[in-house]
Amino acid sequence: MIFRNCILFLKQWLKHVLIKPQAASLNNLHDPKRYEHQIQKMMTIAKNKGLRNLLRQQYQGVPLLSFGIHQNKVARILAHTLREGTFLFGAARQRLIITGAKKGAPKQRIIYEFSLPDKIVSGVVAQLLTEMVEPLYSPHTYAFRCGVSTKHVITAFANYLKKSYTDNPGCKGIYVIRADISNYSEQIYLGKNSLLWTELHKIFAALNTQPTAFQWNLIQNCIRPQTINLEHRLQSSLRGIPTGTAMNVFLCNFYTMMLDSKISALDGVFYARYCDDILLAHTNPQRLKQINILLSELLTGLGLDRKQDKDLFCYLSMAGNANMDPFWQGSNKFLHLGYRISGDGQFAVSKLQQRSFLRDIQKRIDNCYRGVKHQPLADQGKVICAAINRAIEDRALAKSQTLNLLRDGADEGQLKHLDYAIALRIAEILSRQKGPRAFRSVPYKTIRKEWGLLSLLQLKLKKFKHETV
Repeated sequence: MIFRNCILFLKQWLKHVLIKPQAASLNNLHDPKRYEHQIQKMMTIAKNKGLRNLLRQQYQGVPLLSFGIHQNKVARILAHTLREGTFLFGAARQRLIITGAKKGAPKQRIIYEFSLPDKIVSGVVAQLLTEMVEPLYSPHTYAFRCGVSTKHVITAFANYLKKSYTDNPGCKGIYVIRADISNYSEQIYLGKNSLLWTELHKIFAALNTQPTAFQWNLIQNCIRPQTINLEHRLQSSLRGIPTGTAMNVFLCNFYTMMLDSKISALDGVFYARYCDDILLAHTNPQRLKQINILLSELLTGLGLDRKQDKDLFCYLSMAGNANMDPFWQGSNKFLHLGYRISGDGQFAVSKLQQRSFLRDIQKRIDNCYRGVKHQPLADQGKVICAAINRAIEDRALAKSQTLNLLRDGADEGQLKHLDYAIALRIAEILSRQKGPRAFRSVPYKTIRKEWGLLSLLQLKLKKFKHETV
């Protein structure tokens, strides 16, 4: 068994280290392996959402599960039709979804659904374009990039803040602008004279590749497909990229690539963009005002607007002192991308993310209790603690990125509070008493020691110890 594992490891090492991968080009549209990989990716996503999704997603009565079983044959057929130029891109279908409550009212969004063959092909096209353009992206573009998360934005800003204090001993704070692009994906113009088509042609010219007429038509169909709207009418939108598709992910980085390069090249400025969230910082307030004007001009040139009610103009310092210029709001902290960033360069998870995490934990506790409420108390506690441990250990079960934020950004005080809050919720439901008095019937020590409830703080300290070693 050990010898076999060694052989498998050597094969993987030879594949990924010694064998140099070929540069991506539009000719890779003819490679069946790319379509196999895309089908496998779709299968994995569908399984994570529930096995029913493998049967719900269908094309002419054939479910996604059958596509996965016969993925080799499907991949060869798709690659052949792309090579011969006979693939016909169908119409996407609009669907209204509810993503959550906003100011007390449900937040609705329109997403686009391709047929399964179109979804596979558009995913491959988006992946190829991403691989071709990725080396040209600014290092200050953080969204939808492999190995990059919101934590990298916050860490980079914290390092910039600390460096500003170190390089300028008299510096008591820096000036920060937080901006948001209003309805980013819905605002992009897709008409004949759109900047998007011009920039794509420039990139192809810079990469010494020229798409054929069929390939260019395919790219346009992936970005601006014929659509069956909510009224079941066929239309072709002149504004807005298809939300919920793989091409949307590529275009969110590509369309503002010029803006990212221009602003990040300015001397002394901190710039970071995560999708539609922009963060600017500088030690000179007048210089930052000029950059703010430049940002608005560049966005206007792209046909985009800023969400004025989300703009923040902050003078960030350790003491939170007010600034003489009323344009800047004095503060010792501000919120960005789910983190609370302090004037000393420390960052932690926002209260909103904490509440979201605890609501998810409460749902799991309630669901477990319904199934074991007739069992002895010790058995009830062990089952509930095991379910919570699984949610804490398995990131796939955590709601959104909240657990990752807690592990990466929360300080010890926050984690102690959350450990206590989780144990209190378990004690309350088992003792049927509210507040700390629940620990009289179900002691905190019993929940931790005998029933084995994991501690977020201990997990973080263990991870930190492992990384430092």
